[in-house]
Amino acid sequence: MENTAKIYCHTTQKKWPELIPKIESWLNTTISGSTGFTPVELIFNDIRPDIFSKILNKTKEQQPNNDELQGKITLAYLTLKKKAAKRKRRKQFGSTRWEPELNEEALLKCQPTSDAALGLTAKFMRPYDGPWVITKIIPSSCYEISDKDGKIRGTFHKTVLKKYLREPGGE
Repeated sequence: MENTAKIYCHTTQKKWPELIPKIESWLNTTISGSTGFTPVELIFNDIRPDIFSKILNKTKEQQPNNDELQGKITLAYLTLKKKAAKRKRRKQFGSTRWEPELNEEALLKCQPTSDAALGLTAKFMRPYDGPWVITKIIPSSCYEISDKDGKIRGTFHKTVLKKYLREPGGE
């Protein structure tokens, strides 16, 4: 819930109490990738919300069937076990071996601070700032970064930098 709140409350921080019920509803009615069910299906045995049911006027045969709760829990358990076994087979050890290069874009880990006068709450701010451009490589894993206009931000260790990934189709 914290990550979702950061996404939606980042720009409208004074309205976060109004968004909490909506965020809670979204999370409770979203199908989990790990179980294949929504939380309200597994906890309350409710029918999965279908946003198209009102628009398409689905017949009873087209509506999702409401299986028994125990059957849903069993299916969710089997799905979780299958995904856990798949993760175990991947054998991915350690972190990625990202070595920043000149002119590569990176994000900088920052320490967000609240500002009561502006109505900003640190817990809704993003933990990384950027993107910044790597302008100089300093031996021992330090890098000088600057903004797009070439204004230097400073020198930082690799541990506080994160590779910037653009969305497909982005710049």
